[in-house]
Formats: sequence, structure tokens, C-alpha cells
Amino acid sequence: MHDIKISFAKTEDSYFFYYLRNELCARNNSQTTSFVSTENHDKWYNAKLLSSKDVILVGRLNTIRIGVCRFEFIDSNQFIVSYSLVPAMRGKRLSYQLLYKSIHKLKNIVEGDFNLIANVRDSNIASRKLLESLNFKEVYTISSDHSFIKYTFNL
Repeated sequence: MHDIKISFAKTEDSYFFYYLRNELCARNNSQTTSFVSTENHDKWYNAKLLSSKDVILVGRLNTIRIGVCRFEFIDSNQFIVSYSLVPAMRGKRLSYQLLYKSIHKLKNIVEGDFNLIANVRDSNIASRKLLESLNFKEVYTISSDHSFIKYTFNL
């Protein structure tokens, strides 16, 4: 088994997030499928780094960045979770470790109980299976065309 290390994102990780956000498969599975400009990404990324409520993490295998996980604060006890792996690492069962370890890192810094919400494209079978393997519960379909499913996880 590979041992993924999770660390807080830093300024020098910006391009890695930008690359994963604009990677075609990731865009196709996202709620926002459009390409993100460097300028818009830089504004978003810098705001996330400065946020005292949002948490953005990088997963590394040895010293190589292989994925990211983000927890966007909604309210006092809820975060929206999103994650992505570099294309070369997909299908190797690394997303489980990435998300599992990221959730535990978040649990170490957030006081009290909280809920995670993941909005997954219905056709993204790999993400649906991943979330279910981590005991996320399917709640309901969240878009009028039934293309996204909402999952929740209570900690």
C-alpha cells in the first residue's frame, strides 16, 4: 500500500491546483465545467490560503504531488468537500487514502462535530463508489436534470 502524506496547501502549490482544476476529466465531473483563467484562479487561490475557515490540502506520494482535497466552509458545522488526483494516479486506489487522510486532518483542526457534503455527478461512478466506501450517505439528487447526487458524512 502506498503511503500518501497530507499537508496544508502553500503558495507554491497554486499551479498544481490550477492544473487539476482545468484538467479535462476533472472539469467534466465538476459542477462548473468551464476553463478557469489564471487570473481568476490566482484570486480564488490566494483567498483560500488566507481563509481561516476553508481548508485546502495537498496529497503527496513520497515528494510528488498527486492530488488535492478542499473543504469549503458553509456554516458552523458544514463543509463542502472536493478532491482530485492527477490523471496518472487515477484507478490505483489512491483516492481513498487521499480523502480518508484529508478528512482526519480536518477533524484534527475543527472543534466539535461537523458534516461533510459532496456533490457528485451521477455518471462519476468512481467518486460515488469512493464516497460510499468511506460511509458517505446518498441524500438526494441536487439538480433539475438529475445529473448530480448529494452525499453527506457526519463526524
